[in-house]
Amino acid sequence: MEQTWRYEAVSADGRSVRGSRGAASLDELLELLSREGLTLLRLPRARAGSAPKPERGARLKPADVAELAGYIALTCRAGLSVVDALSDFGEDRPPHVQALLNGIVQDVRGGTTLADAFAARPHSFNVTFGAMVRAGEQSGALEAAMEGAGRQIAFQVEVKRKIRQALVQPGILIVCVIGLIVLLLTYLLPRIMGMILEAGVELPASTAFLVASSDFLIDNWAPLTGGLVSFVVGLRLALRTTRGRRAFDWMLFRLPVVGGIIRMSAEARFVSTMATLLASGVDAVTSLRMAADTTGSAELGARLHAAADRVSEGETLARAINQSARLHPLVRRMIQLGENAGSLEETLGSAVDFLSQELPRRVQRAVGLMEPAIIVVSGVLVAFILLSALLPVFSLYESY
Repeated sequence: MEQTWRYEAVSADGRSVRGSRGAASLDELLELLSREGLTLLRLPRARAGSAPKPERGARLKPADVAELAGYIALTCRAGLSVVDALSDFGEDRPPHVQALLNGIVQDVRGGTTLADAFAARPHSFNVTFGAMVRAGEQSGALEAAMEGAGRQIAFQVEVKRKIRQALVQPGILIVCVIGLIVLLLTYLLPRIMGMILEAGVELPASTAFLVASSDFLIDNWAPLTGGLVSFVVGLRLALRTTRGRRAFDWMLFRLPVVGGIIRMSAEARFVSTMATLLASGVDAVTSLRMAADTTGSAELGARLHAAADRVSEGETLARAINQSARLHPLVRRMIQLGENAGSLEETLGSAVDFLSQELPRRVQRAVGLMEPAIIVVSGVLVAFILLSALLPVFSLYESY
């Protein structure tokens, strides 16, 4: 049955093309676009009824995709066929993984290229991964392409893991401190103040402020909770729009301490992906557009797409990125040197090595600054609450 597919593609001369096309399957859509000299970039979220939903659970995690790519590269280099490599990798895997890999094996045995078999499962293998595999198949260097794709995905997974791991302890600390302050204001302070107010002791200014804050929290907990829920829901709705995601990313990049880390993480994903695409034989403009979609940032991705438009119009890559994206100074310098020397993939590889070492260092430095700051601020707040609560007690004691 024919379906309507919305697509975003890039032409041979680097122009961005958007449209819709009727096709019975993703393979047929790829074939139709290929006949017109177009390379698929992404399939935007389709409206209800325009395309079937994927089977629930029938997907691979990025870490599994990286492992699969490395396994195929290793076994194919040793002389094993792709079909056998896929079959062997599926052994002792969960049933949904085995089903997905068996489907790929059946497609390849039926004459489908490996890239098209991956492209037919976009929820496990993104368009960038498929482009790397396709370039490797066309150039006869599938093993190198799979190895590069696996290394690039593993790099992105490791970056995310290190950032999350480093931020877990400060996050738990912040939650505990907020919980302690709320407990003091809503449970302990009202009980102490009840006895003090009955004795008619005049409250100091700091204590009166705490009592007012406590009464406000207790009397308005329902509206405050409702406001917090409304804020979260509104933020989620805003993040579903391109403008909302760009505005949110713009604010994230400007946060003290963590903003630079978030931006560097997005740049690391971009540089790693583009270096791998170029090494796989994908042209610069297509590599730039595809890598822009892997940054995880709508703001940076939009700026990189603008740079790709400038490159397709004849501007140099280094100048376009300098004027549109303003990446890390070393990344910009590596792009300029690589473009001038004709070795862009090598210089980008050097930039990846730098970012892979610099990013964890920045995370550790940020955590080293945040943890003492959180402890000091929380200690001051808790001490202020306790002292303000005890001052009337001392006054009551002295009156007797």
